[in-house]
Amino acid sequence: MTGELLVTGMVGAGAGIVGAIAGFVAARWLRSIGGERVLISDWRVFYRGRAEGGTPVDVAPSDAEFVQFFFTADFFNTRDEPTGLRDVCVEFHAGGHKRLSITPGDATSLKVGAMHEEITEIDVVNLAPRHWSHWKFRRNVWGDDVAAVVSAEQVYLAMTDPNGKRHRHLIADLPRKALAFAGK
Repeated sequence: MTGELLVTGMVGAGAGIVGAIAGFVAARWLRSIGGERVLISDWRVFYRGRAEGGTPVDVAPSDAEFVQFFFTADFFNTRDEPTGLRDVCVEFHAGGHKRLSITPGDATSLKVGAMHEEITEIDVVNLAPRHWSHWKFRRNVWGDDVAAVVSAEQVYLAMTDPNGKRHRHLIADLPRKALAFAGK
């Protein structure tokens, strides 16, 4: 009878150790499979030309020399560990196809000088664990890329997660018949 109790105790202890190890591994795995939540708001786009003195002025989209866009994004890292989203870009789509991909700038870094602007491009968004992070994006689009912005039907924020998976989040849906000129 004592031998049976000893075997039962050893089996129980072994099962307890295996259970503890399995629980530790499962907890680590569950913490690592979290993700990011993204909330996008405040999309604004301005079609710009230049007045006689070189000052930017609002123009009809068809007359735009350049385009300015702005938006905010709030990110939440659901993991218990810090993470980063890389290859951040804004994509303009029309007809179901990507027409332009551009790296956005950090609007809080904007420095305006005489006839030029400096802005830090955002290629990576670093996120603290279980924490909201607020970002303000901005970009000017010039040259041949203006046509891609003017003809866009959807705008997305795209980024790659730590597992290498590419994600797209809708910033704005821009139906062509709803395009209106807000200039004066």
